[in-house]
Parts: sequence; C-alpha cells; structure tokens
Amino acid sequence: QAAAASLGSTGALGADQGACVAATACATKTNDEETPEGLQNCRKYAIEALLCCVEQKSQVMLRVPNFLNRLLEALLMCMLDIRDSSYAKWLEEGEEEDEQRFFDVGEEGLDRICRAYSSDEDLAVGSRTQAASILLPALFNYVTTFLQRPEWEYRFVALMAISQTIEYVQEDQEEELDYIAKTLMRYLGDGDFRVRFAAAQAIGQMSLDQTPYVQEQFASEMLPLLIARMDDEVPRVQGHACAAFVNFSEEVEKAEMLKVAGQVMEKLLTKIRPGTPKTVREHAVTCIAVVAGVLEESFVPYYSAVVPSLLDVITNSTALELRSLRGKAIECISIVGLSVSREQFAEDGKVAMEAMLQIAESTATCEDTKTSSCCSQATQHRCMDEEGDAVREYLTEALGRMCRAMGADFLVYLPRILPRLLEVLTVKPKELKAEEAEDDEVLTEPHTG
Repeated sequence: QAAAASLGSTGALGADQGACVAATACATKTNDEETPEGLQNCRKYAIEALLCCVEQKSQVMLRVPNFLNRLLEALLMCMLDIRDSSYAKWLEEGEEEDEQRFFDVGEEGLDRICRAYSSDEDLAVGSRTQAASILLPALFNYVTTFLQRPEWEYRFVALMAISQTIEYVQEDQEEELDYIAKTLMRYLGDGDFRVRFAAAQAIGQMSLDQTPYVQEQFASEMLPLLIARMDDEVPRVQGHACAAFVNFSEEVEKAEMLKVAGQVMEKLLTKIRPGTPKTVREHAVTCIAVVAGVLEESFVPYYSAVVPSLLDVITNSTALELRSLRGKAIECISIVGLSVSREQFAEDGKVAMEAMLQIAESTATCEDTKTSSCCSQATQHRCMDEEGDAVREYLTEALGRMCRAMGADFLVYLPRILPRLLEVLTVKPKELKAEEAEDDEVLTEPHTG
C-alpha cells in the first residue's frame, strides 16, 4: 500500500517497471464480500498511484509494455463491482451514496486517463489526440467483448464506459461515432432494465458531447426509439429515456421534431399527471419545454392541452418533495409562452404570473420568518433552503421569459416584482462560521443534468 502511494506521488515510473507490474497486479484484483477492507483499500491506492503516473508522466507510461491495456482492464474490473448486492438500490432507484465505491473509482479513472492523453501537445496521428488514436481503440476492444457477454453487468459496464469517454472521440472519427450510435440504439432495447438504463445514459451523454453530428445523422432513428422507451416497464428507465430525449432534442432540427411531435406529446401529457413517479414527471415536463422550444409557433396544436396541465402542477405541487417538479413546470410554461403568439398566451400568461408571484411571495415570507422566535431552527432550514432555493432560480429565469412573452401586459406586475429584486441586490453576504461552511459543503449539491 505504501509502495503504491509512493509510486503515484513521484510519477517517475519509467525507472521501475517492476513497481508498475506490481501495482497493476494489485489494481486488477477483484473484490467480493469476503475481501478484507485492507486489501480493498490497497487496490484503491494502487489504482490511484497508476492514474497519477499517467497524469504526471503520460509519455513515459506509453513505453511501459502493455501498461495501458492492463490499466484499462483494472478500471473496468472496478466498474464490475456493480455485481455486489450493495448497488441494488442505486440501480433501481438512483439514490446516491456518499461514500465512493469501486464502480465510481473505475468510472472516474477512465475519464482521468483519457484526459491525460487528450493534450494537443501530444498529437499521435495528424490532428488526432493520443486518447482518440491509441487509448480509445484499446478501450473499445474491451467494450466489444463485454457487450457480447450474457451477464447484464458486463453490458452495463461497457455502455457506461462509452458514456464516460464519448467526449474524447474526435469529430472527424465518423465511422467510430456511427458504430457507437448504432450500438447504443440496439442496447436501448436490451432485455435487462439496467442495460437499457445505461444505454439511455450513454445516448444522453453522446447527444451533448457529439452535437450536432449525432442529431444530424440519427434523428430519424433515435427519436422514435427514445419515445418508445418512455413507456418502459421500469420508471427509472422511463425517466432516463426522457432525459436522453431532452439532451438529444435540444439540437435537433424542427423538421425532425415535427415528425414525432404528436406521438411524444401524447405520451408526455399522461406522464406529468399525479400518480406518475416524481422523477418521471419532472423529466416529462422538461421534455415538453424542449419540444415547445424546438417547434416554436408549430407548438400551437398542443397548447390547449399543455397549459392547463402545467398550471395544475404549478398550483398544486406544494409539498416539499415536489419543489423541483414545480420549478420545472414554471420553467416550462414560460418557454411555452415564448413559443406561441402573444395573443394566444395573454390570458393564460396572467394566470401563470399570479401563480408565480404567489410562490415568490410565499417563499419570501418563509425567509422573513428566519428570525422569528416561533420558528425552530430545523423548520427555518427546511422551509428556506428546501423550498425557496430550489424554486427561486427557476422563478428568476422564468420571469425574464414571461416579460418577453407578455410584452406590455407584464408591466402591471412590476410593482410586486421590483421591490423584492432590489432587496436581493442590497443583501450583504454573511460570513459563515467554520462549522456552518462544512455543513454547507455537505448539503449543497451542484446541478449536473
């Protein structure tokens, strides 16, 4: 363990290939429920040491025989820790664990090693980075093998490895991109829900990292598949299909969206209703916003069905656990308002504005009770941070869109909006005590998706 840590701290690996072999041997060992914690920690140290060597001495490591293949194998073996029963709840419900697991170690390691070989200073072939020309071909040899395995865990890991590294495929590698896109579409229909989830995850990531190529080449194939998967028997797959649809559709051409608009809107309107799992409702609302943004004036046929449903969500989603859903509905209705004519949105815009202002004023009232003697510290925190902070950002951006959508009709609301905005601008930041800062680090979660 000490040797592995020392190896990573020096980065001078070229002088001791024996140490490299020892570290990779330790890194490629697999865990099971009987593996002592000390050996598990040793494995983590070995992987960290090898990754540090790559990051500090990337060109030296290329000269170590078979090193990259062994390291890639070690990282994929880490991801295969998904076989452990402790991952079951995460796979089914998506609840995150605070502690870093071996799957996370492997996934993060793939990104780190690709980044280390993506420098423009170390181009391998023409304008290709070493990640694109050397590392990824080696990785995809493993991916291809894993995808052919009958065990779902191998297919899951292969697809998640694609998701983690797709950004490092270069835009001129069209043959590779085509192969990846077709592979992901095929496994979106896999017999195991965890594999379907991973395929949706990878499609969503590819849609961001390889835009606009993937949209230009595969819209007619990808959109219907994602829409069909919105009816998956597993809610988590439904939600992830919606999320992938959002990422893909943000850069899709209007003509392509028109082909599927009727089909997808029919599904989405059923999925935002109460009784649907909360995460699916949230993703479905965001899907509607994206469809409206892409179609613009062509969204009119769906307007009369969408707006009442969104207003119902905004008005009735008062429970703390529904705050994100409420915020997304606020965002969505403001985008819908921009997509249609000002005349069509006029009356509904007034109803939406009243609902938004009531929410803004209620969260402000809750914040004002912070120093109230009748409000306990726990209640203050729950009221302010969970309700106010989650919705405030959505409200601020939505009000800007509502102003553009409503034009002169928006002026009547300024007396209720401006005082609060001015109050926010005059607030001086409060210096946190050390223990408060530590708590803030724990409770604050960055938005990634």
